[in-house]
Amino acid sequence: MRPGGRRTGPGTTRPADDHPGDPMGLPFRGISGISGPGGARWAPPTARRSYELYEAFGRGALRAILALFATEAVWANHAVGSPLSGEHKGRIGVQAMLVEAAVVTDVRRMDLTHLLADGDHVVAVVNQAFTVRATGYSYEGPVMYLVEVREGLIVRVDEFLGDLDQTIWTYG
Repeated sequence: MRPGGRRTGPGTTRPADDHPGDPMGLPFRGISGISGPGGARWAPPTARRSYELYEAFGRGALRAILALFATEAVWANHAVGSPLSGEHKGRIGVQAMLVEAAVVTDVRRMDLTHLLADGDHVVAVVNQAFTVRATGYSYEGPVMYLVEVREGLIVRVDEFLGDLDQTIWTYG
């Protein structure tokens, strides 16, 4: 496995899908628990809100996901070359990005491994596996999310993929 993640593509061995697609079309399934004693039950409120986000992803519950966001929230995807890159503004923008993610990727695994909270900010460490539908290339490895929570609602998410070669998104 490459440090930071493993990329596979046409002609390479691909693991079987761990979690088949959900009825809502969201690509997120199979969220596992938080590492550490006590889990979300003992976490600060900002970490609990972030945990609720990943729990809703695991259920494929789009309405529950969007209800966690402030009206003017921003989701910034920092993946180079991805059609999901950029800032997605407001609940409508976040919803559009999540629907687009379901169209362009097949997410097989999304395991939440750690939540680290400090004031209004939470870092979520997620072990993710997905395939880009257009190219057939796969990614398995860490994805980091920096989540900002204010007054009980998520106001910003910054998403950073691990060692992801931008050619995963295009035929090269």
